[in-house]
Amino acid sequence: MSKNNIIILPFFKSLKILALLHLKMNTYNKLYNFIYEINASRLKKAIENNDIVKVKRIMKRTKNYVMKVNEYLLCRAIGQNSEIFKLLFEYANEKNIKLNLTDKYGYGVTLLGWAFKEKNIEIAKMIIDYANKNSIILDINNTRKPPLYFACEMKDAEGIKLLMDYANKNNIILNVNYKFWGKAYALLNATYSNNTEGVKLLIQYCNENNLFLIVNDKDSYGFYPLLWATRQNNLEIVKLLLEYAKKNNIILTLNKTKHYLRDNISYAVFYNNIEMVRVILAYANENNIIFQTNPVCRNEDYILLNAIKYNSTEVVKFLIEYTNKNNTILTINQGYFHITDHPFIRSILDNNIEMIKILVNYANEKSIMLNVNEEIEPKVYPLCIASKINIEIAKILIEYAFDHRIKLKYNLDNITPEVYNILKEKEEELEVIIKKENQERMERERKENQERMEREIIEHKEILEQGKRRREELERQPKMYQKINKKLKSQNLVIAINNFSAIEYDQMDICKNEFLIVTDWNCKEGWVYGHRKDNPEEKGLFPKIFIKICEYREETSIKFGISPAYRILLEDKINQLRLNEEMQINNGSLKLNIDRNFLLHDSFINIMNYSPKELKKDLKIKYKGEDGIDRGGLLRDFFYHISKEIGNTKYSFLRYSNDNSYELEINPKSNLYKVDYLKYFRFIGRILGLAIFHKQYLSINFTLTFYKRLLKKPLKFSDLEYEDPEIYKNIMWLKENEGIDNLYLTFELDTEDFFGNHNKIELKPNGASINVTDFNKNEYIDLVIKNKLNNKNDKNQFEALKQGFYEIIPENINSIINEYDLKFLLSGVNEIKIDDWENNTEYDGYNKEDITIINFWKCVRDFSTEKQKELLFFATGSSQVPVTGFKDLQGSGKIQHFKLKRYGTENDLPVSHTCFNCIDLPPYTSYTRLKQKLLLAISEGMDGFNIN
Repeated sequence: MSKNNIIILPFFKSLKILALLHLKMNTYNKLYNFIYEINASRLKKAIENNDIVKVKRIMKRTKNYVMKVNEYLLCRAIGQNSEIFKLLFEYANEKNIKLNLTDKYGYGVTLLGWAFKEKNIEIAKMIIDYANKNSIILDINNTRKPPLYFACEMKDAEGIKLLMDYANKNNIILNVNYKFWGKAYALLNATYSNNTEGVKLLIQYCNENNLFLIVNDKDSYGFYPLLWATRQNNLEIVKLLLEYAKKNNIILTLNKTKHYLRDNISYAVFYNNIEMVRVILAYANENNIIFQTNPVCRNEDYILLNAIKYNSTEVVKFLIEYTNKNNTILTINQGYFHITDHPFIRSILDNNIEMIKILVNYANEKSIMLNVNEEIEPKVYPLCIASKINIEIAKILIEYAFDHRIKLKYNLDNITPEVYNILKEKEEELEVIIKKENQERMERERKENQERMEREIIEHKEILEQGKRRREELERQPKMYQKINKKLKSQNLVIAINNFSAIEYDQMDICKNEFLIVTDWNCKEGWVYGHRKDNPEEKGLFPKIFIKICEYREETSIKFGISPAYRILLEDKINQLRLNEEMQINNGSLKLNIDRNFLLHDSFINIMNYSPKELKKDLKIKYKGEDGIDRGGLLRDFFYHISKEIGNTKYSFLRYSNDNSYELEINPKSNLYKVDYLKYFRFIGRILGLAIFHKQYLSINFTLTFYKRLLKKPLKFSDLEYEDPEIYKNIMWLKENEGIDNLYLTFELDTEDFFGNHNKIELKPNGASINVTDFNKNEYIDLVIKNKLNNKNDKNQFEALKQGFYEIIPENINSIINEYDLKFLLSGVNEIKIDDWENNTEYDGYNKEDITIINFWKCVRDFSTEKQKELLFFATGSSQVPVTGFKDLQGSGKIQHFKLKRYGTENDLPVSHTCFNCIDLPPYTSYTRLKQKLLLAISEGMDGFNIN
């Protein structure tokens, strides 16, 4: 046995010594780990503090063991000091430490990505060389911020080229269109960094690999590559992008995308880059892009003004050429922020004669009148400035004013004597010319008037001859006269079209829309004799022009009365409409909480906050502070009162169609009273639609043309009778009579604007000087009708109202009903037929022969029309009658006839249950007592709903 073995053997013989040795070994390992951790921590801190001296010292101190150099430390080193990175990287190579170059750190960026982010090409090359040496395939695409994204932010293209070379070598296709937060991408970064070579490389790479390069997409700030290129004043990139777009049939964005940004042409003008302006405008022309040449930009200027500020006459010429080609007009008479920003004034202040000549020529060519008399400062006008700056400019101004018959404003204190003398000479010359022109004009008008009179005499003779021939022809047809007279005599039922108050004992008051019977058509010239349709005892004279014959055709029976045949026809139409799937009640119910004190506001909020689908559920109304439970009555009450609110002229949504009518139409001035007026009109449209959908009636009436427009039907001449009765009557007179020349009418019309100002408009070019004659009166009539029916200035309001209406009602409603049907469907019938009411009444505890019931119906018949409506409202919650009569009165979501129920004693008041169309009527034995109690109940029941 060896000597060593002899020495060692005794130690192993002792278990105590063995245990002691094991303990020392553990202590040594712990101490080693402790020292290692301290040095690792010190190394990390030294890297973070960018302390290269300390890094070297730590690495030297740990030469007896291997420090753990990982990718995290390398990432931190890249961001702090490339020298530290090199030390660590070389250390890892020397100690054979295997680095994982595909892991991602901080925002999902790889080690290679961090190198490009820090714009350190040397480190990027080291990483790529390491990957090649160790057969590692770098992940250069599938990261949140790929290396190419950062490489394109660099000012040169070396990084892009390095990545492309690596990708090609390893058969990797770069994701050139990857978008990061903020929607930025490679090409956008390259243009932002003004990296021309980088843009070239990206385009070349896409072409070689058959890739489509995104060139138009905007980031979250509204920037896109071409905008960055123009903003950086980089003509070469602009041309590269335009050329790429042209080759790939891409239409580039040229106009601005955000209010705080300029557009491409504005930046080109700002830099006075004439070549850039030329290529952009050429591209716009080639691709039929209409440039916004007149918008206000961020600095409250615009393209033309910028060009003038930089004295760029070439740019102005380009702009004029471009706008001429695209049939647009440059704004040359508008200033922003200050009068000196006016293009013409700015040109004068800059002493730019060439620019002034260009603007004057353009104004003359486009028939634009330059504001040569703008007051720049108190009593300082363009001529004053020009006279001090350059007499040649003053001469141009004077010549322009002379050519356009403008008297220039000036202040003697601010004008030179030389300019003043030139001006006075021109003014005297102008005075002579104007005098001569006036004489020539007067002579020309005299000749024209003489020729017109001669033509009128000839035409008048022709008219007389035509009239004579017509009379002779009628005289040869006596049967025609007999037929006309017979028809006239047979048409005894008429309707009043205007109110008339009697001023003589033998005359009779008549009210508009009242039915009358004429018994004598020829009692007195211009007058007829007759009586009221429902009361023959009230009779007298009334004006013939205030009445209209009621013909018994279906259409006019609908206009002026409801015939039994029409009721049946309308009932069929309504049934057909309600079979539509969109007119079916949806499952569930919807409760609207309304405060009567804020009826319009609460209704608007409730109706507009729910979708059409929810509003088509079983609708219930709950009035705040009232105990009423809605089983149909409160819903009727709601539609009655909200329609009154909508029609209330204090809100200015609607207005009366004319002074003699209570029919409503949209108020064109409504946009002046509420900022969100269109939302309210959409709300009104929903109310109209919901009234039809839920079988409710409104307490307001619209004009017939309103209903027709709501059904999207074209207007025609007959509609004018309802739109403007006065104009209609005048046109009918024009149609039926001759000798129009004597009225001295011309082809112009009086109109009223939003603010009540009366203006005259010409119905055709030069209409004010064209007289209306028997030969051209049909043209005049057509133009008046077209103007009156189509120029209502309420297009936006009506479109919003229609939108709300058709959110509830199916679009095909106009194929089922007409405008007359819609009127009655929305508003019911104002006329209450007591016999129809009585015949469709049910009794509970009473029969028809009871004295209380007899007195009740006598009382109802004795009520005025207004009081009858109040009673109907008290009983049912609505003052309107279904067009099909009381047999279809609605309640509790179904047909519910009116009911009189025996209840209480003679000391009690009648109580209404509007949900059930029922009145609890105590057994009054006296007519007087019944009437007094009924009137008191009606009065107290108009204010709200409470449990009795």
